[in-house]
Amino acid sequence: DNMYNLKAATTKLNRRLITMALILSLILPILPLAIDNAPEVHAQRVLFVGTAGYDISTTYSLNPFGSYNPAMSSSMYPFVYDRLAYYVRAYNAFFPQLAERWEPNFEKNTFVVYLRKDVVWHDGTPFTCKDVWTYLKLRQAQNPSLWRNYVSDVVCRDDYTVEYMIKAWSQDLPYQILWSEGLITTPYKWFGKWAEEVDNVVKNIMPKNATLANQMLTNIIRNYSTWQPPAIIGTGPYSIDVFTNQEVHFVKFNKYYNARNVLIDKVIGVNLPSDDIMWFNIRSGILDYAVGRMTQEVMDEVRAMRMGQFTNGAPLQGHAIAFNYLNKWLAIREVRWAIALAINLTRCKLIQGPYTINETWYPTGFAPPQNDYWGITELIQKGVIKRAGNNPKEAEQLLKKVGFSRGSDGKWRTPEGQVFKLVARTQAGYAIEWTLYQACEDLKEFGIECEFYPTPGATWGTMLRRGDGWDLAGVFWGTASIYGLSYVRTALMDHRNRGGRYDINMPKDTVDMVYVPYFDVTVNITDIAMNRTLFEMNWDNLSTYVKMLAVVFNYYLPEQPLIENAQWVFLSSRWDWPDPNNELWYKLIYLNAPIDSRGIVAHAIRMGLLANPKKPDPVTFIQQLIPMYPGWGLGMLPKEAMQTLTPTTTPTTTTAVTTTSVTTPRTSLPTTGSSSQPSLPSQTTTSPSQTFTSSLTSSESPTTSIVIPPGAVVRTVTVTSTAIRTALSMTSALTTVRETDWTLTAALPIVLFVVGLTLGLVFRRR
Repeated sequence: DNMYNLKAATTKLNRRLITMALILSLILPILPLAIDNAPEVHAQRVLFVGTAGYDISTTYSLNPFGSYNPAMSSSMYPFVYDRLAYYVRAYNAFFPQLAERWEPNFEKNTFVVYLRKDVVWHDGTPFTCKDVWTYLKLRQAQNPSLWRNYVSDVVCRDDYTVEYMIKAWSQDLPYQILWSEGLITTPYKWFGKWAEEVDNVVKNIMPKNATLANQMLTNIIRNYSTWQPPAIIGTGPYSIDVFTNQEVHFVKFNKYYNARNVLIDKVIGVNLPSDDIMWFNIRSGILDYAVGRMTQEVMDEVRAMRMGQFTNGAPLQGHAIAFNYLNKWLAIREVRWAIALAINLTRCKLIQGPYTINETWYPTGFAPPQNDYWGITELIQKGVIKRAGNNPKEAEQLLKKVGFSRGSDGKWRTPEGQVFKLVARTQAGYAIEWTLYQACEDLKEFGIECEFYPTPGATWGTMLRRGDGWDLAGVFWGTASIYGLSYVRTALMDHRNRGGRYDINMPKDTVDMVYVPYFDVTVNITDIAMNRTLFEMNWDNLSTYVKMLAVVFNYYLPEQPLIENAQWVFLSSRWDWPDPNNELWYKLIYLNAPIDSRGIVAHAIRMGLLANPKKPDPVTFIQQLIPMYPGWGLGMLPKEAMQTLTPTTTPTTTTAVTTTSVTTPRTSLPTTGSSSQPSLPSQTTTSPSQTFTSSLTSSESPTTSIVIPPGAVVRTVTVTSTAIRTALSMTSALTTVRETDWTLTAALPIVLFVVGLTLGLVFRRR
């Protein structure tokens, strides 16, 4: 009986152990997942980011095309919206966001973008091709560069495949599609009806009656840009919670496709209308991140307090002087050059303090890295490009050459005998004030009367465009792109609005025909700037055209770049930032500051690199990213590809919203000339491809000031001291990010089952 009872007890125990082992094998693997989805217990992580100055007063719009939409500010959109791809210029590559990948087909003249399938808008609506199509059709009505120059139509092949019909290939095309026009802001469910109307007008009305079609498009633009959506929604990692004249609050969007990497719960954008206010907020311990200019005094103070560290963005831009051609003396080329030579560029550099990289000795319209890329440096070395700055003797010779004289009082007088006086203006509140002030002081020392007036931003923009009340304007030169073409085009073309350009002796109706020294040719400079450098696909020809632009800029000097200025980046010590002293992190993130100053923070957050105590090795991390961008994953075609690539057709720049068709002569042409002369691509004088009859340009689209709609969330929240931050527990230590180890999860059931079965067999034998 005892033996029987022992066996029965053993069998019962054996069964219980096996049952427990099986139960544990089912429960334990789920624990990591349950823990991972459990509410986090860390204090809310809040990042304070300085934003560019804004003023909503009492009105703003919830419409991305409205009079003022807080989410569309360059300081704010990177948190609310994703682009098709994010451009990182250090690697000249795109990192996919809304798009998974893209494929150009030169034979079929198509560019296909494949979308992610796990993206949703902030209201939970799935993001599909229809949303991309809607945005692009609304933009087609406004006739931006993408539609004017490159794309004839866009179609949805399925819910996640967007096909662009290409009418003209360009080295700039991927940048236009993925970045410039890749910021998708308009869901189909709200804006689709207007997109359908645009598509109908362009395809069915425009071919029959262009005048009527343009009128209809104007009305459609007015309708969709003044309509008030129920809310501001995007596809990015954050949605807008609060918007006031002091701050914008962004809260994490938990359904973001990459939400696991987004470790910051809230971002607060602090309004910074001037550098002075930015410095105050940094000194007060309010800001975690800011981008702008800084004096040596402020920088030394912040470092001494151990409040953070500094790094700088790429030095591809800086401060410049624009000449007003409405002043008849400034319309003389020699006078402009005399001013450029009289200014002491070294003083202009020193007055700016840290991170002013260099004086701009050789005004080509391009920064030194861009000069190297295009071969302009060779022209500098040959003496083709003239040097500016710190040469008052040559400046004196030039003024005397054109009839100016210097009186016994040391002041210069015009050929008419009047004292030569200039008014210098720039926007108040920014570091460019100091540069222009110093330049004005140099001119007074040289004998040219110069009155300096910092001007409020509300009036300065209009004065600058109209040429009112100034002779010398403090402006920014350069471009965030490594290629630099956009600034040169702007500088050469914008002088139409300020009394002509290049030389007073040129009749205004022939200002496009310009003599180019060194190349010893007369060319249509508008055709070169706005046509050939856009569509030329042969590297030798393209680089020659760019060199022509540099020579024209240097010879006629429509603007005088003074200093090459790198924006500095402030990183608060409260956060564990990717180390800017590491070259790879610097190139991946911080180098992009000039092109996307607040976007680099959002970019780092998206990739899980901010507030992450387990940062990946940068070498491994970047190696994993770069292979995702084969072929045309570039901002422009590499030189090697351009030397071999030839378009299969010669498309036209006809767009649906224009009434004239202009042929774009952009065939790869042979070069001519001997070794002693610069080689020139063949050229014909044609009407510039930018001449369109449509008045529907993006800058002219109607906008309306809209009152805040009833029910809109507008709360006043002002951060004034670090005490508020502490009270809100915003500076607490970061917690370790939990991750589910699926290898362990899969192995646990097998191990536990084997252990339970073994124990059962052992007890059974005993």
